Amino acid sequence: MRQWVYSKRHFALLVLVLGIVAFKSHALEIESIEIIDLGTLPGDQHSNARDINDEGVIVGESINGTDVKPFIYRRDTMRELPILTESDTGRAYAINNHGRVVGIVGKDGFAYRGVIWEAGRVRNLGVDPGFGDFSYARDINDDGLIAGNIGLNAVVWRSTGTSGFPPFTRITDPGLSEGPQALSAHGINRLGQVAGTNHRTDTAFRWRAGTYETLPIGPVVDEYAFGINNAGKVVGIATYVSDGSATQRAALWPRPDELVDLATLGGSSSIAYDINGQDIVVGYSKTVADTNMAFVWHEDFGMLPLGTLGGDNSQAFAINARGNIVGYSETAEGERHATLWIVTYSPRLLIPWLSLENLACFPFITCPSPYTWLALIIVFAIAPLVIVALVRYR
Repeated sequence: MRQWVYSKRHFALLVLVLGIVAFKSHALEIESIEIIDLGTLPGDQHSNARDINDEGVIVGESINGTDVKPFIYRRDTMRELPILTESDTGRAYAINNHGRVVGIVGKDGFAYRGVIWEAGRVRNLGVDPGFGDFSYARDINDDGLIAGNIGLNAVVWRSTGTSGFPPFTRITDPGLSEGPQALSAHGINRLGQVAGTNHRTDTAFRWRAGTYETLPIGPVVDEYAFGINNAGKVVGIATYVSDGSATQRAALWPRPDELVDLATLGGSSSIAYDINGQDIVVGYSKTVADTNMAFVWHEDFGMLPLGTLGGDNSQAFAINARGNIVGYSETAEGERHATLWIVTYSPRLLIPWLSLENLACFPFITCPSPYTWLALIIVFAIAPLVIVALVRYR
């Protein structure tokens, strides 16, 4: 009887593995794309959506002339985020899966400050007199590590467990001399790996815990990195020169020693801004008509247009684990509105690819929140034990 139980478990495991292998063997395709206009804050004309977390919460900025306000979009409602008392403008650039938002605030005569919004409050990330009098916060991971800049110095702030101005680590290229290195940090993943650009050498880099890696140039003359996924794959742009003319193309660095040209939608240039755990890339490309068109890319289906809200132009800035994409699109009236593209993939993204970044969260496509884990433990672990105890000792 004992042997039979183990055999049944082995059979179930075999079925699971074969199912995952079969799932992986099918090329990823897009079934449909739904475009949703997120609108603006009351009275504004334009807006941009900058990031979306795995719960579908979106952040960005709403614009009325020179008046720029940071927003958070949750449950079909756009709400303005507070800013520092000495500032009058702000942009929200990124949100993590715990709802913590980072971005910038500023004012004429008051240099921009990187900030974090949490629990309905805004906190100044501060500056350093030795590095510069302005700062930017561009991305945040689920551990509260923030990638950005103080002056011309790329830094990583550790926001959790601190008060006031949080401590930061400076990112440096050991191949350059001391002093301002003109580095910018744009994306940070779950492991604390940062993707950014070295503006003194015009090269993209990947950095983690003091280890600096220059990403390969290959046949290009300069490159910029904007996004990184949890497997350490980086996206951005690379500039190629042919017959004396330069062309910018969306670029993917799947490994530190490899550069992939993602091509265009028929136009002269393209830019990649973000990549998720399924290696789906988003950005925008010039079209044959010389307009900007938001795109989604994967090695299985190549680069595909996401469409617009009736206007000519759109750009995609971020993608979450479920494959939903945000950016902006022009309306038929010529206004730029924050936009959500809900993409349906085939086969469905119900089981994550087997990769080191996802094993800790298997079988979920994204790591559940602590409350979800608690509910799962109660339902699948504690509840059966209670039922068995009640039946056994009644």
